Amino acid sequence: MIEAGMGYFEGYSPHYLGSNHYHFASFPFPVLVVRLDRLQAGDNTRLFLFENDNLLLDISLDGRLPVDSDPVDAGQPKGAERQDSMLFRNTNYTRRGMPNLPVAGFAGLKLKWYMNEWLYVKIPFVTGVTLGNGFLPVGNTMAPEISLDLFGRHSSNMLKFSVSSTLADSSYMNYYYQVSPQYALPDRPVFKPEPGLVDITWELIAGMKLKPFLWIGGVLYLHDMRNSRVLDSPLVVAPISHSVGVGLTFHFWQSDIMVYSWK
Repeated sequence: MIEAGMGYFEGYSPHYLGSNHYHFASFPFPVLVVRLDRLQAGDNTRLFLFENDNLLLDISLDGRLPVDSDPVDAGQPKGAERQDSMLFRNTNYTRRGMPNLPVAGFAGLKLKWYMNEWLYVKIPFVTGVTLGNGFLPVGNTMAPEISLDLFGRHSSNMLKFSVSSTLADSSYMNYYYQVSPQYALPDRPVFKPEPGLVDITWELIAGMKLKPFLWIGGVLYLHDMRNSRVLDSPLVVAPISHSVGVGLTFHFWQSDIMVYSWK
C-alpha cells in the first residue's frame, strides 16, 4: 500500500531532559507512506524482523535535536535559574561556554507485546551517534513502556496513556549531563554522572481519523527526573518538564492494495 499527502506539525520540547530551555517547531511536511508485508516506512517506520498475533520485533529509530550553547560571558536571561521557567531560545544559557551538542540519531531494536486488545508493553533498546561533527558515540538507552489504548489495537483512532522509564549507560549520561573541570563555573560545579535512571515519562496521545483521508492528533509528555541519577547535575534545572505537539495529515492519494499495519 502507498499513500501520499501533506501534513502540518507544531510543538515544543526541552533542549534536553532537565532543561528549562525549549525548542519550538512549526512546519508543513510531505507525507509518503509505504506499507509492505515486512516494511512500513513514512508512518511509524518499522522493519518487521519477527511477528505473530501479539508479538513484534522491529527496528527502533529516535533522535535528539541540536543544542547550541551561549558564550561563557553571555548575560543571564530572565528566569534562567528557575525550574518552573520555560525559555524559548535558540541557545542554552545553562550550558554557556560548553561545546554545542549536534543532532543525534538513535537506532536499535524494539520489542512490542500486546497483552490484550488494549494493553501492551514496549521495550526499545537503542544506541546513538552524532549526525553532525562526525559520527561520535552518544551512548545507549533502554526505555521499557506500558501503554493502555482505549480504542484498541485495531482502531484507526487512538487515546493512549503510557508510562516509561529511560535507563542510560555512562556514555549517554556523560554526553548530556557531565560537567568537566574545564567547564566548571562558580554556579556550575564539576559533576560526573553515573549510569541508571534518566527519567520517568508519562504520555498521553490522542488521534482521530475524521475522514478516510484526514487524521488529526496531539501528544503530551510529562518528564519526571526527581529520582534520576543525574538530578544533582548543574545542567538539570527543571526536574519536571514537558513536551507538547499537535498535527494533522491529509492523504490525497492511496493505492488500491491494502496491507495490515500494526498500530
